[in-house]
Amino acid sequence: IGLLVVAMSGEEVQQQWSEVKVAVHAGETFTFLEPMAVIATGTRYEATTTEGQEVAVYFTDLPLVHITTPHTIVDEPKVPATFRMWNGQVLMDGLQLGIEIRGGSSQGHPKKSYLIEFWADPTGDVKVDVPLLQMRSDDDWILQAMYIEPLRLRNVIGQELWMDMHAPHYLDQEPEARSGVRHAFTELFLNGGYQGLYAVGERVDRKQLQVLPYDQGIRGEIYKGIAWGGSTFTSIPPPFAAQDVEWGGFEHIHPEGYPGWPALSAFVELVVEGSDADFYAQVDQRFHRANAIDYYIFLNVLRAADNTGKNIFLCRYMENAPYFYVPWDLDGSFGLGWDGALNPDILWFFSNGLYDRWLHDLAWDGFRGDLCQRWDELRAGPITAEAIGQRFEDAHARLAGCGVYHREEMAWPDYQYQPGHLFYTTNWIAERIGYMDVEMAAMCADVGVTDHARQAMKVYPNPAAGAVYVEVPQATGHVPLRITNALGQLVREQVINGPSAAIDLHGIAAGSYQLSIHMAHQPPMHRTLIVQ
Repeated sequence: IGLLVVAMSGEEVQQQWSEVKVAVHAGETFTFLEPMAVIATGTRYEATTTEGQEVAVYFTDLPLVHITTPHTIVDEPKVPATFRMWNGQVLMDGLQLGIEIRGGSSQGHPKKSYLIEFWADPTGDVKVDVPLLQMRSDDDWILQAMYIEPLRLRNVIGQELWMDMHAPHYLDQEPEARSGVRHAFTELFLNGGYQGLYAVGERVDRKQLQVLPYDQGIRGEIYKGIAWGGSTFTSIPPPFAAQDVEWGGFEHIHPEGYPGWPALSAFVELVVEGSDADFYAQVDQRFHRANAIDYYIFLNVLRAADNTGKNIFLCRYMENAPYFYVPWDLDGSFGLGWDGALNPDILWFFSNGLYDRWLHDLAWDGFRGDLCQRWDELRAGPITAEAIGQRFEDAHARLAGCGVYHREEMAWPDYQYQPGHLFYTTNWIAERIGYMDVEMAAMCADVGVTDHARQAMKVYPNPAAGAVYVEVPQATGHVPLRITNALGQLVREQVINGPSAAIDLHGIAAGSYQLSIHMAHQPPMHRTLIVQ
């Protein structure tokens, strides 16, 4: 059966043709099997061509993109093609571009993602900037296939959430800079064949971030994490060559021809092998703290296991400025694995070598203290189960309302639309944020605790079940001990008579708690206790 998709909503059709509709004229005539008094967006209508071919007709409020090329589209190089886009009453026609397949493992999927580049001529010698769908004007665009993602929403919503959480720290100097990329949903036809739902997206590049170009030694830098290794700050990669395009899990993106490996290599070495004194003296000058904190929270809210070093951009605005993170490729998030399989696990925090070191800064004005304060701020704003769930519900309602999920099934027989996946996703989000609240409370309980105090109190085993042992060598007399939950509620209270004691944990539910002792004339000592 054929497919006709009309880039008009049902409301627009009714406004222009209030009478009974018997056919659609789109290059040729498609006659409805039954006359239609009212046309609804997203509803499937049956029609036939003048030759008698059966056709499913849909009306959509999504833009339609049609790319035509006589060439086989490959990974590289780009091949010439023409571009048309219908967006309501607006038609963009006669545009020339080059197109190639993009992505790594995603190239093995039947539905491909594409990189397109608008050209002023069929050869591509001259590029031309084109504004698309209220996004930036540029020659380079990405058509995201979102093949592994059941709702086709995670990458788009993840980027929207990130940009609501975080703005570039140099925004005063570059007011047009963005901390992430925008997308717009479209439907793609390739050489007349329907390819389904895509997201047209901006690129993470110098123009998007407004990092400085190369000019007499002054430059911004952009690297993409493409493999595990130096990008996760867990090991020292082998020595680099000056003109290497890739090194230590990083791919050099900007400035072209001038990789800044010496500075990046020195930072990796500081994190992996530097002394504590050197690390804490230099880290805030090397990496922007507020960005690191926001990304740590973002990474863990999404539970994006594949984005701790790989699938992430490491950038800086200008030479000697601090590095900062930009997220990328977020399909494997919000309860989904990197391969698209459901992963309902809500446990554990994701980290890398940089975070593992920085989180040991327990001063009130240190990294962990700032992280705790930022968590409280974001929990009063965009990081709530209700707010993030609403993002999914609204986007899903729009896509489902225009019927694109059913057309996706027609285009890709191995895809099955499951509306219940929305409930899975929103429920996962609520459980994950609830888990993070408990763990963040335990993590924040250590803020302000001095190294001496931490060494002065030992709690073991930890995690514990049934009982836990506490040693406080300097304790004399009757020392009160309290165990509180993430809400600050007291769940167990006991008096220690001497330097050690066993604490009965029976009746305390599994979870994360704060164990505190209060000795006279000394600050309280706290330890996180995990009860199994």
